[in-house]
Amino acid sequence: MSQKQYEIIPSHEDEKVWHIRITEGDFVETVIEYEAIGLLEEEEGMSFSFKVVSSPIEELTADDENLQGVAGSILLDILDEELK
Repeated sequence: MSQKQYEIIPSHEDEKVWHIRITEGDFVETVIEYEAIGLLEEEEGMSFSFKVVSSPIEELTADDENLQGVAGSILLDILDEELK
């Protein structure tokens, strides 16, 4: 992502947890929380799971393929930033 389309915000329920608020695009104001992140040895990739904490889109869930793509792009961006 060339320009940040999200911000990292603290969870109101747990001070050890951080949420991602999407600030642009189809899922603006949607807040997600990554639950598990793992590396795939055989495929040289990664897997992750997340949940939708809140969204102005009432029926939105983590099963939405477009949201999964956005969540994956954000996760890669966060990891890239941390590895610099």
